[in-house]
Amino acid sequence: MFGVIYTYRCILTNDWVSTEKDIITFYNERGASEKNFDIQNNDFGWSHLLFSFMAENMVFMMVTAMLKNQLIFLEKK
Repeated sequence: MFGVIYTYRCILTNDWVSTEKDIITFYNERGASEKNFDIQNNDFGWSHLLFSFMAENMVFMMVTAMLKNQLIFLEKK
């Protein structure tokens, strides 16, 4: 009825040096890393850490991150 529908997005920044393409690339990469943390929180138990002490939780987080990397490696084979 109204023709083609477009999706408009904007990025607010105070970076006057970078090109538009560089800024878009930077924010797309940032979004990809946020997605990575979302997966770690939901699939690998980072949203509710198991231990009371930060050092123990850090070991848990490092081990689960390494397991995720191994899982991705095995899925690609």
